[in-house]
Amino acid sequence: MPGKLVQVAVVLASLGLAIILGWTGGHRQEAVTTDLPFDFYVLALSWSPAYCAGPEGSDSPSQCGPGRDFDFITHGLWPQF
Repeated sequence: MPGKLVQVAVVLASLGLAIILGWTGGHRQEAVTTDLPFDFYVLALSWSPAYCAGPEGSDSPSQCGPGRDFDFITHGLWPQF
């Protein structure tokens, strides 16, 4: 149970950071491929149990194999224009 609390805390902290950076308009120039400022960040997550329950999950033993107990999977924090 403590491990799940840590995971939830990390997800919430990441989401809070994304919201704060989006509201302040903060951006790092090297992270943006154009000279235009961006509007906000998108924190891309997926819920692993739903993925593993679908047909795609049977082809992913590294994520859905025996002994794998993933919850949220982070795919990235991406600037949105």
